[in-house]
Amino acid sequence: NQPQKTEDKTERRDISSLIFLAEVWHKKEKEKRDKQQEIARKKRLELLAKNRDRVWKKIYKLIDEVNGTAYDKAVEQLKELRELSEYQGEEVLFKQKVEEIKSNYSRRQALLRRMRGVGLIE
Repeated sequence: NQPQKTEDKTERRDISSLIFLAEVWHKKEKEKRDKQQEIARKKRLELLAKNRDRVWKKIYKLIDEVNGTAYDKAVEQLKELRELSEYQGEEVLFKQKVEEIKSNYSRRQALLRRMRGVGLIE
């Protein structure tokens, strides 16, 4: 009966070690994925920065289409530009442009509702 208790303790230690190693592996994999995602995000934002003026023109063009689908696309682009402005520390300039849209298109309630829904305006 004694030898079996020793085997059980050894087996428990082995299982505990395996569980610990699996947890360490999962943590490292998550850190690796997070790092890869951050690198991809930075690349996406840097590409967006190069095309910022074109994106702003596209947003105005979409808004001028005066339909819900175009408004949805415009708001998605605005969210991307907001993320870029945060990344580059240019939130004030972005907010000014968004306020201009709010002011210039104040009668487009469907657009403004979508902008409010994602926190672009209050």
